[in-house]
Amino acid sequence: MKATRLLSRILAGAIVVWSIGVVIYHLAIAKVSFEGIRVSAGAGESPTTSVFSGERSWISSVEPISVAILGGFGALLVAGGLAAWRGSLLATLAVALLTLAGSYITGFSIGGFFFPAAAGLTLCAALIGVGGLASLPPDRA
Repeated sequence: MKATRLLSRILAGAIVVWSIGVVIYHLAIAKVSFEGIRVSAGAGESPTTSVFSGERSWISSVEPISVAILGGFGALLVAGGLAAWRGSLLATLAVALLTLAGSYITGFSIGGFFFPAAAGLTLCAALIGVGGLASLPPDRA
Protein backbone atom coordinates (compact mmCIF):
# COMPACT_ATOMS: atom_id res chain seq x y z
CA MET A 1 0.00 0.00 0.00
CA LYS A 2 2.81 2.41 0.84
CA ALA A 3 4.48 1.73 -2.50
CA THR A 4 1.36 2.50 -4.53
CA ARG A 5 0.78 5.66 -2.47
CA LEU A 6 4.38 6.79 -3.03
CA LEU A 7 4.21 6.06 -6.77
CA SER A 8 0.88 7.85 -7.02
CA ARG A 9 2.28 10.94 -5.28
CA ILE A 10 5.41 11.03 -7.43
CA LEU A 11 3.30 10.70 -10.57
CA ALA A 12 0.85 13.36 -9.33
CA GLY A 13 3.72 15.79 -8.77
CA ALA A 14 5.07 15.08 -12.25
CA ILE A 15 1.60 15.69 -13.74
CA VAL A 16 1.33 19.08 -12.06
CA VAL A 17 4.82 20.12 -13.20
CA TRP A 18 4.22 18.83 -16.76
CA SER A 19 0.87 20.61 -17.10
CA ILE A 20 2.23 23.94 -15.87
CA GLY A 21 5.23 23.50 -18.16
CA VAL A 22 3.02 22.91 -21.21
CA VAL A 23 1.03 26.07 -20.52
CA ILE A 24 4.19 28.15 -20.01
CA TYR A 25 5.73 26.68 -23.16
CA HIS A 26 2.75 27.61 -25.31
CA LEU A 27 2.29 31.07 -23.84
CA ALA A 28 5.95 32.13 -23.68
CA ILE A 29 8.15 29.99 -25.93
CA ALA A 30 6.26 28.24 -28.77
CA LYS A 31 6.62 29.68 -32.26
CA VAL A 32 4.60 29.18 -35.41
CA SER A 33 6.43 29.20 -38.76
CA PHE A 34 4.85 30.25 -42.01
CA GLU A 35 5.83 30.74 -45.64
CA GLY A 36 4.08 31.61 -48.84
CA ILE A 37 4.32 33.01 -52.35
CA ARG A 38 2.94 36.39 -53.33
CA VAL A 39 2.08 36.96 -57.00
CA SER A 40 1.18 40.40 -58.32
CA ALA A 41 0.72 41.90 -61.76
CA GLY A 42 -0.85 44.93 -63.37
CA ALA A 43 -2.77 45.11 -66.64
CA GLY A 44 -0.47 44.16 -69.50
CA GLU A 45 2.49 43.43 -67.21
CA SER A 46 4.14 40.12 -66.53
CA PRO A 47 3.46 38.72 -63.05
CA THR A 48 6.08 39.09 -60.35
CA THR A 49 6.43 36.59 -57.57
CA SER A 50 8.04 36.91 -54.21
CA VAL A 51 8.54 34.33 -51.50
CA PHE A 52 8.02 35.24 -47.89
CA SER A 53 8.46 33.34 -44.64
CA GLY A 54 8.59 34.08 -40.98
CA GLU A 55 7.96 33.08 -37.45
CA ARG A 56 5.72 34.46 -34.72
CA SER A 57 4.65 33.46 -31.26
CA TRP A 58 1.95 30.85 -30.78
CA ILE A 59 -0.20 33.13 -28.66
CA SER A 60 -0.30 35.85 -31.35
CA SER A 61 -1.44 33.41 -34.02
CA VAL A 62 -4.41 31.74 -32.29
CA GLU A 63 -7.90 32.78 -31.29
CA PRO A 64 -8.70 33.63 -27.66
CA ILE A 65 -10.73 30.41 -27.34
CA SER A 66 -7.54 28.41 -27.94
CA VAL A 67 -5.81 30.24 -25.11
CA ALA A 68 -8.83 29.60 -22.86
CA ILE A 69 -8.82 25.88 -23.74
CA LEU A 70 -5.09 25.70 -23.07
CA GLY A 71 -5.51 27.33 -19.67
CA GLY A 72 -8.55 25.19 -18.89
CA PHE A 73 -6.74 21.96 -19.74
CA GLY A 74 -3.76 23.01 -17.66
CA ALA A 75 -5.92 23.98 -14.67
CA LEU A 76 -7.96 20.78 -14.93
CA LEU A 77 -4.85 18.60 -14.96
CA VAL A 78 -3.31 20.51 -12.06
CA ALA A 79 -6.56 19.96 -10.11
CA GLY A 80 -6.45 16.27 -11.05
CA GLY A 81 -2.83 16.03 -9.93
CA LEU A 82 -3.73 17.62 -6.60
CA ALA A 83 -6.66 15.22 -6.21
CA ALA A 84 -4.31 12.32 -6.92
CA TRP A 85 -1.85 13.69 -4.37
CA ARG A 86 -4.62 13.67 -1.78
CA GLY A 87 -5.64 10.15 -2.77
CA SER A 88 -9.15 10.96 -4.01
CA LEU A 89 -10.01 8.15 -6.40
CA LEU A 90 -13.30 9.53 -7.70
CA ALA A 91 -11.98 13.03 -8.46
CA THR A 92 -8.78 11.68 -10.01
CA LEU A 93 -10.65 9.23 -12.21
CA ALA A 94 -13.21 11.84 -13.31
CA VAL A 95 -10.52 14.33 -14.31
CA ALA A 96 -8.45 11.60 -15.98
CA LEU A 97 -11.34 10.47 -18.17
CA LEU A 98 -12.34 14.03 -19.00
CA THR A 99 -8.82 15.05 -19.99
CA LEU A 100 -8.23 11.85 -21.97
CA ALA A 101 -11.37 12.56 -23.97
CA GLY A 102 -10.39 16.21 -24.37
CA SER A 103 -6.88 15.28 -25.52
CA TYR A 104 -8.36 12.97 -28.12
CA ILE A 105 -10.87 15.59 -29.33
CA THR A 106 -8.35 18.43 -29.61
CA GLY A 107 -5.88 16.18 -31.37
CA PHE A 108 -2.30 17.22 -31.91
CA SER A 109 -2.89 20.97 -31.63
CA ILE A 110 -2.67 21.09 -27.84
CA GLY A 111 -4.07 17.70 -26.90
CA GLY A 112 -0.85 15.94 -27.85
CA PHE A 113 1.04 17.95 -25.26
CA PHE A 114 -1.49 17.19 -22.51
CA PHE A 115 -1.95 13.50 -23.37
CA PRO A 116 1.03 12.29 -21.26
CA ALA A 117 -0.41 14.05 -18.20
CA ALA A 118 -3.89 12.65 -18.88
CA ALA A 119 -2.48 9.13 -19.28
CA GLY A 120 -0.42 9.59 -16.12
CA LEU A 121 -3.51 10.71 -14.25
CA THR A 122 -5.27 7.53 -15.38
CA LEU A 123 -2.35 5.52 -14.02
CA CYS A 124 -2.59 7.51 -10.77
CA ALA A 125 -6.26 6.58 -10.47
CA ALA A 126 -5.36 2.92 -10.98
CA LEU A 127 -2.64 3.13 -8.32
CA ILE A 128 -5.01 4.80 -5.87
CA GLY A 129 -7.61 2.10 -6.55
CA VAL A 130 -5.11 -0.71 -6.07
CA GLY A 131 -3.82 0.92 -2.89
CA GLY A 132 -7.38 1.22 -1.61
CA LEU A 133 -8.07 -2.44 -2.30
CA ALA A 134 -4.84 -3.46 -0.60
CA SER A 135 -5.82 -1.59 2.56
CA LEU A 136 -9.17 -3.40 2.92
CA PRO A 137 -9.43 -6.08 5.60
CA PRO A 138 -9.04 -9.63 4.23
CA ASP A 139 -12.72 -10.48 4.65
CA ARG A 140 -13.80 -7.43 2.53
CA ALA A 141 -11.25 -7.74 -0.29
